[in-house]
Amino acid sequence: MFCPRCGAELPDNALSCNACGASLREEAAAPEPASAPAPQPIPPQYAYDTPQQPAGQPAINSTTYLVFAILVTVLCCLPLGIPAIVFATKISSAQAAGDFLGAQDAAKKSKMWSIIAAVSGVVASILIIVFYVVILGAAIGGGYYY
Repeated sequence: MFCPRCGAELPDNALSCNACGASLREEAAAPEPASAPAPQPIPPQYAYDTPQQPAGQPAINSTTYLVFAILVTVLCCLPLGIPAIVFATKISSAQAAGDFLGAQDAAKKSKMWSIIAAVSGVVASILIIVFYVVILGAAIGGGYYY
């Protein structure tokens, strides 16, 4: 038998260590500690990959529509493009928080507002062109006033 504290060789019936004075009764009477569970890896603080969607949740499109919303706002219709940008920025933060239904709702609203802004911008442009053609046509040679 060997002393658990200093490693000195002892007789099998020894109650204490002759070299270090450690009591062998306490060591024998004390139950061995259960093996500690293996340490779990620490999750990264700043992960760049998107969280996995739970199996019960409906699948959502990972498109944020942010570029489309910005282009529609700048090129077509400013007032209707602003809600599209607001909802498009909510998509990524909702996905990062694990709120997949909120992300899906924000994606639908962003797409809807982007389409509304694009269509209204195109309709307004067509109406302005028609208005100018009618006004210019009347001013250039279509109308004689006596």
